[in-house]
Amino acid sequence: MPLDVAWTQDGAFHEGGRPACLPPTGRGTVTVRVTWAEVEVGGRTSKQVLGVYC
Repeated sequence: MPLDVAWTQDGAFHEGGRPACLPPTGRGTVTVRVTWAEVEVGGRTSKQVLGVYC
């Protein structure tokens, strides 16, 4: 997950960083759901994260 993207949690705005529920290593015992959408720009397709739920 990129750390330079602004996000909101419970109505509070954050300039970037990592939500406290996400482990810094990407591994842990917390169940995390991610919603995403495929986006095409200039003929290249990538997945953009829309939401993180922990």
